[in-house]
Parts: sequence; C-alpha cells; structure tokens
Amino acid sequence: QIPDQPFGLFGWQGIIPSRAGEMARILTELMMERLIDVQETFNKVDPAVLAKHLSPEIPGTTRSICDRVMQAEFPDVWAAVPVYVKEEVASVASADAPEFIGGLIKELQANLDDVLELPKMTKRIAESHREYVVRMFQEIGDSEFRLIEVSGFWLGLLFGIPQAIAFYFFSPWWLLPAAGFAVGYLTNFIALKVIFRPVNPVKIGRFTLQGVFLKRQPEVSIQFALLSEEIFVNPEQLWNEMLFGARREAFKTLCRRHARAFADRALGSASSVVGIALGAERYSRICDLVGEGLVEAMPKVIPLGYDYQREVLGVVDEIKTKMAALPSKDFEGVLHPVFEQDEIKLIL
Repeated sequence: QIPDQPFGLFGWQGIIPSRAGEMARILTELMMERLIDVQETFNKVDPAVLAKHLSPEIPGTTRSICDRVMQAEFPDVWAAVPVYVKEEVASVASADAPEFIGGLIKELQANLDDVLELPKMTKRIAESHREYVVRMFQEIGDSEFRLIEVSGFWLGLLFGIPQAIAFYFFSPWWLLPAAGFAVGYLTNFIALKVIFRPVNPVKIGRFTLQGVFLKRQPEVSIQFALLSEEIFVNPEQLWNEMLFGARREAFKTLCRRHARAFADRALGSASSVVGIALGAERYSRICDLVGEGLVEAMPKVIPLGYDYQREVLGVVDEIKTKMAALPSKDFEGVLHPVFEQDEIKLIL
C-alpha cells in the first residue's frame, strides 16, 4: 500500500484510517495553536495536592527503593540489618516522600517541553490505534455522512429520471455507464459542497445559507472536546508519553537530577561530608538509583492521581469554549482538510 493512500496493488483501505497520521497532524496543529496550551494546562496541577493523592503508594514504593539502593551499594550490611530497622529506614524516607514528589512535579512543569512532545504523541496514538481516529471522525461527522447517504438517494432519483427518459428514446451502449458516472459524480460533488460551503453565513432574503457542518459548530465543539480528552489529551496518555515516549530518556535524566538535588538539600551542609564518606562516585550512584527506582515505580503510583488531574486540567471545557469561538474558516479545518486531497476519490 502506498503510504497515506487508501489504495494498494490489491485492495482498498478506508480514507480515514489510511490517513490517520495526517489527520493526527492536523488535529494536533489545531489543538496546540488554537485550542489548548499544554504548558499552561499542566501548570494547573498543584504538586502538593497530587502528592497527597499518591500517598497510599508511597510507603511501599519507598521501601522498594530503599531495598534497591542498599542491596546495590551495601549488600552485606543490608542483609544483616534486622527487619524492624529496615522498616524504620523506609518510614523515615517515606516522611520526606511527599516533598520529594511535589518537587519533582514542579520540575516537570518547569521543563515540560523537554519531556513531552505532544505532536509525536498524537501521531503515535493515531497510527497505532486507527480505530480511534475512525471513531472520532465518524462521531464528529455523523450528520454529514448521513447527509451524503440521503442526498445520494434523492439526487440520484432526480438525475435518474431524465436519464431513463433519454435511454427510452436513445439507447446506445455507452449511455448508461456515462450517465451513471455523471450522476454519481454530481451527487457526491453537490453533497460535499453543501456540507462545507458557504463557509461564512450568506443571507438571501429571510434565509441564511451556510455549510451544514459549519452550522453545527457549538454541537461539534462539545463532541470534539470530549473525544480529544478521551483519546489524546488525558493524564494517562500524557504520563505514558513522558514515561515511555520519544523523550523518555530526558524524563529519566530529570528524575535522577531531581533526586540528587533533593538529597543535597535534605543533607544541607552535611552533603559534602556524606559525599566524602561515601565517595563522590557512590553518592552519585545512590542518587541515580533513587531516580531510576522512582521512574520504575511511576506506572503504578501515578494512576492514583489521574482523577484529580483530569478534573483540574479542565481539557474538555477549555477545548469546547475555544473551539466554539473559532471563526468559521478555522472551524472548517476540523473536518474538511482531511478530505480535500482525496475529494476526487470520494466523488468518484
């Protein structure tokens, strides 16, 4: 199959799934340029409140990280330490965990562009789950797709009557195929124009003419906002992208850097003494192990804060409000550009 084309050497793929990547690009540009500021949206998260939501997982996570560090750096000592001492060490570390997590969220907010690339995220989701894109455009354009079906019947009937009369009196072999092609072309051509033209309202006497899709801007804005959050811009997808996406190494580096900075602040003036006692190399390794342990624990810990983040991010309300306020020409770009390059295929 030719990339971004619905046809191949044999067979056919729907235009929407075949152009999932292109659709994702269009949607991302629209969202980032006109509908949502990801940095501003992520900054709505209160680090302290999010840390509180994650607190049920903190004791177990802290204990696991302590075991990881001690077994790696002091295996003999740690093996000889009684269980109650290990629990006490983990308990002391857990007391500082909310501050540690809150500081990490602040650092993420300050360096979001380094660890999150929304265009690549939406394209990856669209190309790996083409059914999401199909569903999105089916739901957004449901009324328009039904219009094409209904108009095909009535316009076909309207154009078919003169065709039948002509065939009754004049019936060369080429008339039916030529007329069928012309009727099909005109039917779909008119339907597509009715959906998207005119872009801006045109008053003719008591009537106002505007493309069917464009008249539904308030309704479509709600549908688009709900689907955008459900499929693309939600806490699950944002955190999955940071943890496993194109910039995951930058995220890991940020966690290690934060662990080192937090340790230095917690130890205060004693950090230099500890560094000498442990050795600079071992001290750095311990901080790195803490950061790596945190990254590994994130997929289990972060979901506890998804509901809070979804509520505070307010993605649906922001997209819905801004989309409803878009000029008609910009709103047309939600659905029409995806089909423009393939309009002749749809008509034929």
